[in-house]
Amino acid sequence: MVLSACVQKSTALTQHRGKPIEFSGESLDPLFMDADLAYGTYTGSCGHVMHAVCWQKYFEAVQLSFQQRIHVDLFDLESGEYLCPLCKSLCNTVIPIIPLQPRTINSENAEALAQLLTLARWIPTVLARISGEKPTIPVLFDQGMGDSTFEFHSILSYGIQPSIKYSNSIKEMVILFATTVYRIGLKVPPDEMDPRIPMMTWSTCAFTIQAIENLLGDEGKPLFGALQNRQHNGLKALMQFAIAQRSTCPQVLIQKHLIRLLSVVLPNLRSEDTPCLLSIDLFHVLVGAVLAFPSLYWDDTVDLQPSSISSSYNNLYLFHLITMAHMLQILLTIDTGLPTTQVQEDSEEAHSASSFMAEVSRYTSGCIGCDIPGWYLWVSLKNGITPYLRCAALFFHYLLGITPPEDLLTNSAEGEYSALCNYLSLPTNLFLLFQEYWHTVKPLLQRWCADPALLNCLKENSTIVRYPRIRNSLIALPDDYSCLLNQASHFRCPRSADDERKNPVLCLFCGAILCSQNICCQETVNGEEVGACIFHALHCGAGVCIFLKIRECRVVLVEGKARGCAYPAPYLDEYGETDPGLKRGNPLHLSHERYRKLHLVWQQHCIIEEIARSQETSQTLFGFNWQSL
Repeated sequence: MVLSACVQKSTALTQHRGKPIEFSGESLDPLFMDADLAYGTYTGSCGHVMHAVCWQKYFEAVQLSFQQRIHVDLFDLESGEYLCPLCKSLCNTVIPIIPLQPRTINSENAEALAQLLTLARWIPTVLARISGEKPTIPVLFDQGMGDSTFEFHSILSYGIQPSIKYSNSIKEMVILFATTVYRIGLKVPPDEMDPRIPMMTWSTCAFTIQAIENLLGDEGKPLFGALQNRQHNGLKALMQFAIAQRSTCPQVLIQKHLIRLLSVVLPNLRSEDTPCLLSIDLFHVLVGAVLAFPSLYWDDTVDLQPSSISSSYNNLYLFHLITMAHMLQILLTIDTGLPTTQVQEDSEEAHSASSFMAEVSRYTSGCIGCDIPGWYLWVSLKNGITPYLRCAALFFHYLLGITPPEDLLTNSAEGEYSALCNYLSLPTNLFLLFQEYWHTVKPLLQRWCADPALLNCLKENSTIVRYPRIRNSLIALPDDYSCLLNQASHFRCPRSADDERKNPVLCLFCGAILCSQNICCQETVNGEEVGACIFHALHCGAGVCIFLKIRECRVVLVEGKARGCAYPAPYLDEYGETDPGLKRGNPLHLSHERYRKLHLVWQQHCIIEEIARSQETSQTLFGFNWQSL
């Protein structure tokens, strides 16, 4: 069975609108996501399921029928695009549906392992496996794996089981979807052997979760109780696909990627290409590390994977380590310019925050002051880390299938933080993590803080991303439409000296006013001439954008170089009607409800879907030349 899906580039979460983008990703290294989330790869689904064979027959039939039609610009068959046969949503791939593997934990082994495998032992064991040394921890098998004839080959020796075997048909669909994510995410030709394919798999998992968490937070909805079926089914299929995808790649390659990911939190593994802690998104590191970690159990002689109990400890320590690194990220980038005169009660958390910050100040050679009030540090940390915890809860829920607590199913903002901590095995006072692991983490903390690249980032304050990240929204529009008309009347094309009438168009993502449908502002992209709006969309929205034609009071949605559609403008007259082309001339005022709906179309990554629906219902034989917009 497969789930219809659409993979697309996205700038919906960017903290750096308009950041230069490479039109070809031939040389890009996507293992680490920038902290500003400038460009991500989003995987969405309409939620409809088909047999893989039925989908293949349907896609072949669509290809055949479109070869006989004149109006073929509805979608790009060469890129694998098609309309879902049930809801007519635009899709460009399918996700294979792989059932969640049941996990059972032997309680006796769990108790023995809890005493044997502390973080202080886990880190050296991981480093020993990476360097190829023999383990010092006794072998622990899950129930049914204690057969004396079973020869143990893996170095990480605390609970193993044979790897899951997938059928060839499932592997084919896994490779198909993984290659689509790679092709669209990096804008390169498909190549099943490219070593970056697993990186793009982990990246789209992390970015999709972040986009959905951001949307739920923006709408004030509970984390699990308000997920749409399409989001729920999409995440479930995506996470199980990511587990299976590892088995289609050489395990040595996965190990290399894992070592680079772990080098961020384990300085012993640090190399020249290890990025600065402040310059990367640590949730992407968490997702990649958790999904890649089973590759450490593989060697040339036998293909094994960690048992349920082993996976639990691997996940726990990876999560705790990366969470502590993220706490440091948040506290190092805290905005000290805000007023801190408010007096708050002293609390255990505030005292812990002050003590921790004093240590960090010593390790950073005074680059960070230790005079910030403890209560302010704690409030900033709690606010800054909540989106990360929400994303982690979604990730582990869909990875492991563990039922979330009631507080995360209902709209209970007050109890959410405590419920997240309980669900993720964290103390509510997060500084207790450092206290619990202090002897192990102290040398790591010293080396994180002493990194020259990190100290450089702290001095160049302007480039730092602060937490929580700012939620993006469409630009603020004036209530009275005549203000926009007045603004347009002063617009002068930057490339033309004549006084001919121009077509000013407003980008609703960033507020730039552009000269539309004029030769003077055309640009060349990959050898093709494109209009100013299409060129702007490539940089501002990774090819997807929303524009307002000011002199016509029309909203247009665009995607790529050759697709777009009209959309109802958010300005209405006293009768609640739009006035496309300003033919009636009635005063127009901003409808916040309509503008909010337009914002959600963007944040739900539905712009491509709206364009496809509009073109499917349009009877125009020869449509508008969107490339010249």
